[in-house]
Amino acid sequence: RGFAGAATDRERGHAVSAPAVPGASPSPPKYQDVFAQTVIELAKDDPRIVAITAAMPTGTSLAKFQAVYPDRFFDVGIAEQHAVTFAAGLAAEGMRPVVGIYSTFLQRAYDQIVHDVCLQRLPVTFAIDRAGFAGDDGRTHHGVFDLSYLRCLPNMTVMAPKDENELRHMLKTALDVVEGPVAIRYPRGAGVGASPVEALHTLPIGRGETIRSGSDVAILALGAMVLPAERAAELLAAEGISASVVNARFVKPGYAPTDSDPRGSGSCLRAGVPGPAEGACRTHARPYCHGGAQAGQAQARHRVQDGSRNGLACQVDSAPLGVSLGDPPGTHSTPARPS
Repeated sequence: RGFAGAATDRERGHAVSAPAVPGASPSPPKYQDVFAQTVIELAKDDPRIVAITAAMPTGTSLAKFQAVYPDRFFDVGIAEQHAVTFAAGLAAEGMRPVVGIYSTFLQRAYDQIVHDVCLQRLPVTFAIDRAGFAGDDGRTHHGVFDLSYLRCLPNMTVMAPKDENELRHMLKTALDVVEGPVAIRYPRGAGVGASPVEALHTLPIGRGETIRSGSDVAILALGAMVLPAERAAELLAAEGISASVVNARFVKPGYAPTDSDPRGSGSCLRAGVPGPAEGACRTHARPYCHGGAQAGQAQARHRVQDGSRNGLACQVDSAPLGVSLGDPPGTHSTPARPS
């Protein structure tokens, strides 16, 4: 009949981690646990919220949601395609489904994301765990393609939090503000230790956050690359280089000025922000584009330099249609999303 331990606990041996070091400080909460707890919190005030997973209730921590709301939790088994179409059907009937799936497993349901969710512009929230390199989970779990395969889809909003606290705010934004599909990607394992005491609030769609202001270069970072970008800015400061650090937050819709926009005559270094092939920088040239339709024409000419400070640098002569680099925050006009 096999090993008794496996028969009595079917999930314990699925993924084995190294034991904790005796006397070590406790780790910050895992992203997956923060995700589940936040969905539980939001579901308390919104009966439309339901949770769906594909045979990964423990790996996504949605088993915690199941314990609180058993009638609003659905495990469809190893059938990611059905999980997405099922979520689309629920969304079409007025529900707000949250689908917790690993990045690489979501690849199996790409056709359903396109046809059943995005083309219908249905409010399905994809909580994409194991985004980026997944460590001990192995190379089949490295979620390195989701930014590319999601940002090209119509009506899709794509976010990546810099820490576990921002993940909470992104979930609230997805469920309270965005009327369409949303993908929120976050890495495997523990967060960075950000305090969760800040009250849940929504984020302005498409707007980044200036973490640090500088005058020489601007480092635009996304998700798990924000903290390394801050450390890089410290190293640059020791060399006499003043660096701004911007948390992009959103992959789609495209970059909008932050509350304290660092753009100007300096150079731009990308850190984990998707862009075109080497030889161009889309950070400033990308027009506002949502719903798969061109919503503005790029009016920027770039002088691409050999990055003397390690990285592709660009200087911007002008900006996308509807945006002035000199405009104060909140005064630019963003073209409306297509209906």
